Amino acid sequence: MNPLEKKPWTIKNFLKREFFVILAVIGIILIVQLFRGKSTSAIHEELLESANKLNKDCPITVNKDIRLDDCIAYPNNEMQWNYTLVNVQKGISNIDAIKKIYEPSIINQATSNPSYKIMRDNKVTLIYYYKDKDGKYLFDIKVTPEQYSK
Repeated sequence: MNPLEKKPWTIKNFLKREFFVILAVIGIILIVQLFRGKSTSAIHEELLESANKLNKDCPITVNKDIRLDDCIAYPNNEMQWNYTLVNVQKGISNIDAIKKIYEPSIINQATSNPSYKIMRDNKVTLIYYYKDKDGKYLFDIKVTPEQYSK
């Protein structure tokens, strides 16, 4: 295969493509919005503001396979990003395989990437929620402050 040709669509290629770009963009958005040393309610307010700013641009096509639909800031320092996997259909696609590939990468990025330090310092729980192309729940991945300290 010519190295300049596009790789065929496979679950593995789908999950690798631009995955880390997604995490980096989200991390940068939060870093700009959050500041150290704030109370839980102040951090929640910053998360709300960040979510509201991001939601003004949603839905965002991340790539041909992933769409960010919106972002929700919950009390107790939780931030959830809602994604649609536009080429995945529940009941047809192997959801367990997709989650098994995504989860270690998401946890690794959240626990070790310097861009996420501000979230770790403020004990923000990160929730990545995935739906299929028909809007049906597929899975979610939660990274908690307890995971940061491992």
